[in-house]
Amino acid sequence: MIRKMSVLAALTVAVAAVGFSLPVAQAKSVTYQAVPVVAIEGERDLSVGDTLWECNAGGCTTTSGSGSAATVCSQAAKKFGKLQSFNVNAAAFEAEKLAKCNEKAAS
Repeated sequence: MIRKMSVLAALTVAVAAVGFSLPVAQAKSVTYQAVPVVAIEGERDLSVGDTLWECNAGGCTTTSGSGSAATVCSQAAKKFGKLQSFNVNAAAFEAEKLAKCNEKAAS
């Protein structure tokens, strides 16, 4: 009986040690970049809903967009005007997706 308890205790310790050494799943960071047709003047942070964009003459970047990439693009176009490009993790939106996004552009 004592031997069974010792084996069970050793097994419990081994399982706990393995459990503590497993990496915790990390949320993947997504970087969005919006480049408006009309450049943003100066360097500044702009808020679009709950998303904070860091902007300069080269465009705006954020890692805090909520919703799908299409939603983030549409919100950016609505705030910044027509976009010449929109990237997700450095991958450019296809022409059709960008055109749909730009339908929301501010006039």
